[in-house]
Amino acid sequence: MGHIDRHSESNPEQHLSAHKEALQKEATWLEKRMDALEKENRWHLISLDKLSEVSAIHGDSTKQKDPINILKSILGSIADATELDSLGLMIADRETGEFELQVCEPPEQYAVLVSEIDASIRQAEFAWALNYHLPHIFTSTQPEYKTVLSVFATPSQIYGMLVASLPASKRLTEAMKKLISVILFNGAHAYENTVLYQKVEQQRQTLFKKVEQSNKELAYHTTHDLHTGLLNTKAFLQHVRNTLAIDSNQQGIIAYIDIEGFNRINGAYSFQTGHKLLKLIADRLRDLFDGDALKNTIDYHPELTATARITGDEFAFFIAGEFNRSDAITLMKSCLSTLTKPYSAAIASEKLDIDFSLGSCLITDNTINVRTLLHRAEMAMYQAKHDGRNNTALYSANTRDVRGHNSLLFEKELKTAYLSNQFCLFYQAKVSLETDQITGAEALLRWAHPTRGILPPGEFIDAIETSGMVKEVGAWVFREACKQVREWQQTHQPIVPIAINLSPSQIEPSLPARFLDILRKEQVSARHFELELTESSMTRDAENAVDVLNQLHEIGFVIAVDDFGTGYSSLLLLKQFPIDKLKIDRSFIRDILTNSDDKAIVEAILAMSQSLKLSVVAEGIEEIAQYNFLKTLKCHEAQGYYISKPRPEPEFQALLSSWNGVTKNIG
Repeated sequence: MGHIDRHSESNPEQHLSAHKEALQKEATWLEKRMDALEKENRWHLISLDKLSEVSAIHGDSTKQKDPINILKSILGSIADATELDSLGLMIADRETGEFELQVCEPPEQYAVLVSEIDASIRQAEFAWALNYHLPHIFTSTQPEYKTVLSVFATPSQIYGMLVASLPASKRLTEAMKKLISVILFNGAHAYENTVLYQKVEQQRQTLFKKVEQSNKELAYHTTHDLHTGLLNTKAFLQHVRNTLAIDSNQQGIIAYIDIEGFNRINGAYSFQTGHKLLKLIADRLRDLFDGDALKNTIDYHPELTATARITGDEFAFFIAGEFNRSDAITLMKSCLSTLTKPYSAAIASEKLDIDFSLGSCLITDNTINVRTLLHRAEMAMYQAKHDGRNNTALYSANTRDVRGHNSLLFEKELKTAYLSNQFCLFYQAKVSLETDQITGAEALLRWAHPTRGILPPGEFIDAIETSGMVKEVGAWVFREACKQVREWQQTHQPIVPIAINLSPSQIEPSLPARFLDILRKEQVSARHFELELTESSMTRDAENAVDVLNQLHEIGFVIAVDDFGTGYSSLLLLKQFPIDKLKIDRSFIRDILTNSDDKAIVEAILAMSQSLKLSVVAEGIEEIAQYNFLKTLKCHEAQGYYISKPRPEPEFQALLSSWNGVTKNIG
């Protein structure tokens, strides 16, 4: 102690200098400490501010239109709170799972960060970092930097990876790491919300467009014919009505067109051919009014013209302008010339020559009801038909409705045909889809008209119904089929069951006895026959029909429901009536390859029939793809033009004798 005092007393200046130096060091330390505390406090304040920003981003995520905005906000928050020089967010593609750098700050560092990412992937650092929620620091390809990787994810989904460059002289504290993790975690939720919202919005927009398109299609279908694209009757009449209302002096021509023998075309070829023909006729009518040929002949307003399909084989058109009778005749001749040119072989095996009847009505008083005008044109068309095929007629006050007169003449012809054996039967084969062999035939009535040739039932069956000849003709059909089976038996020809169509008018108590009497006289068994009835035939007088069909079933007839699925009582029929077979209506078969609803209906019918142990026939097969598809569905039998057209008995017997499978006997 005395030594110290002596030393101090002997060196007072040195002691003072040392004390001063110590105080200065302590002051410097305190200053640095204050700076550090202030910096740390400032960082904590910034951190709180950034967390508030991230919370706001999360809260507003559903309002963001673009997820990229969320990613940029996340990078901005991390950049403000840390000393990272450059940052980027890698986002995983939802379909492929591959990562791609979506955003980068500053943008000019994009290539540098991509290089860092490639290096991290090669060294497995990228994959390693995906498994940890806190940022990790790795060696950089740049000596003056370190690479920071941190997963961008929610607990259920990894969305990407933060990639950043940290100067080698700087450090990333644990607090900073936690802050980055919190920002990324909250940001990932915000990004997820925005992505989901964007996806929902896209789906909403897609649905909206589909609904809008469906509404447009619905609006189109309510005014247009689906097969031809022409106006339907209602829209056509409204167009004429609107056009005439524009100007009280507006005049024009309304015309009515009928295709002669259209049902015969369907019978000779197929319904598909008929539909193609209708479309070609519609195209010719459109071209007639859109082209220049007619404009050079008469003066009219093309923009006010309208063309329509009125019924199955009838069309109409309206043309506005000031016309006289000579103009109307010129127009109708031009139209007839256009329509009667041969139709392309593309719709049939050879070019078709089609006949037409055209009637027209001059509109000189546009106060007359539009339906009345159309009716007058129709009356003129029937006058043209009465005068002979490929004719035109112009309505006048003297034009009479010849339809009633023609109807009486037609019924008289039918009675003559019945009495003079002009009726005959054609046979259309039915084939087993399991074996490809012919298993039956449907007997189809034809009229061998002395001047018009072979007529299909579509051209005369309604007249038979209205004339009261149904019972006589129905009995004749069954008797002829019995005679045919007996002839096959006597000549030792192959025999297959024959299906006979029954009309509603035939379903009466006396029918079983009448058919049993015919069977006995012709010496054939009921097991050779199937009786086909439509749903409407069976439900018209259900109580009576059940009794009649039960008696026929007991005699030995197979009972089949024709056009099954088109009525409202299909399931009720299966419960009440003695049914053995169902014939699926052709409307479900036509689009079965492209229409999921038709396919589902056919599958349901087949599944139900299997449970009820009923046989099923698919009718209307017109192509091999339909045939093969029904095979896969395990349908029992098929019938249609692809397999065989209706044939006279000699041709059918020849087909039966030489048959060796569907693909080798088309048509």
